[in-house]
Amino acid sequence: MDSDKFCFTANSLVRVSAEKEAALNKRDGIVPWDDAKTAWVNARFKYALEHGTDFCRFEAGEEYDRLHAQGKV
Repeated sequence: MDSDKFCFTANSLVRVSAEKEAALNKRDGIVPWDDAKTAWVNARFKYALEHGTDFCRFEAGEEYDRLHAQGKV
């Protein structure tokens, strides 16, 4: 199955497999968001686009973490 993830290398766009993405994340110390958090932040982004409000992905992620810790999400 083809991945829908890409990266730039040597002036070209390259498709990245799930295994390669995991290796790059491990190398760079990146911890990807879980699916629930990603979906929640994406919904906030769509709302901001529809209503013309400002949006910051990192602030939305922090808001999700706060609400999740309180058991509200």
